[in-house]
Amino acid sequence: MRSLHATIGWRLSGRAGEALDPRVVELVALAAQHGSLAAAARAAGLPYRTAWALVAGAERTLGQRLMLLERNVLARHDLPVGRFLYGLAAAGGARAIAQPTGAIAPGRRADLVVLDADEPALAAQSVDDILDAAIFGPCRRPVRDAMVGGRWVVREGRHPEERAVLAPLDDDDARSHGADRPRGATASRRSGAIDPLDRQLVDWVARNVRRAEVGGARPGVHVGSLA
Repeated sequence: MRSLHATIGWRLSGRAGEALDPRVVELVALAAQHGSLAAAARAAGLPYRTAWALVAGAERTLGQRLMLLERNVLARHDLPVGRFLYGLAAAGGARAIAQPTGAIAPGRRADLVVLDADEPALAAQSVDDILDAAIFGPCRRPVRDAMVGGRWVVREGRHPEERAVLAPLDDDDARSHGADRPRGATASRRSGAIDPLDRQLVDWVARNVRRAEVGGARPGVHVGSLA
C-alpha cells in the first residue's frame, strides 16, 4: 500500500514563483555538515558536476552565495582588495608575456600608470584605498599618464600621436560616406580589410613597445606593482 509523505518546497517570491530544486537545500546542508561540496555530492549520491551545476544555478537565481556566505574570498586580509588583485594581475601579466615587468624595482621594465588625483572618485582617498576606488568606484578616467618601457606615451590623458592615429579614419570615413557625414564618425569595416584605426594602433605598438630596463622609477603616484 502506498503512503503519502509531506515535503517542503521552496519558491522564489514574485509572480513567476520559480521553484528551487529541493536538492539544492539538501546539498547546502550536507556541505555544511561534511565540509565541502564534493563530500556533499557523495553523501547525496550525485555526481560532483551535477551538484556543482545545481548550486551554481541557484546562486545565480538568488544572487547570493550559498556555499560560502562571503565576498572577496580570494583577497588577503592583510591587504586592500584592489591592491591585492592588481598585484596578482601585474605579476601574472609579466609571466604571461615573459617580460621583466609587474613591479617597480631595479632591473624591471618601467611600464607604469599614474592615477589622476583630480578624478572626483579618487579625491581624498588614502593610499590603501585608492586602488579600490579606481577599480571598483565610479571612475570615468582614473589614469592620467602612462609609461611604456621607460617612455611616456600618455600625458595628461592625451596621446602625442592621437591626431595622427585618428586622421586616416577621418579621411576614410569621408571617402566612404561622402562629405555630408560628420568627420570623426566611426567608419564601417569592409570585409577582409583591416580598419585604418586598427592598422595605425598596430603600427604604433610595433614602433613604441620595446624592451627597456631601467634602474628605478621617479617618485609619484605610480602603479606598476604595489606588492
